[in-house]
Amino acid sequence: MFHAELLHAITAYQHFVHAESSPGSLLQHLNANDKRILGSVTFAAKLLGNAWRPRSRKTLEVLID
Repeated sequence: MFHAELLHAITAYQHFVHAESSPGSLLQHLNANDKRILGSVTFAAKLLGNAWRPRSRKTLEVLID
């Protein structure tokens, strides 16, 4: 999808993956609890159903204490 020639496509893909998101980029809407999702916690729950739960923001040390 990035180029008809494989080497050019690989290079273009690498640039795409390593590029920083620009203002207005959809990547700014990544869900803080689940980076696979572009959208809010409410949207993620609606998308993935009742089984989905946001990840805890607590550190391992806090949980152990």
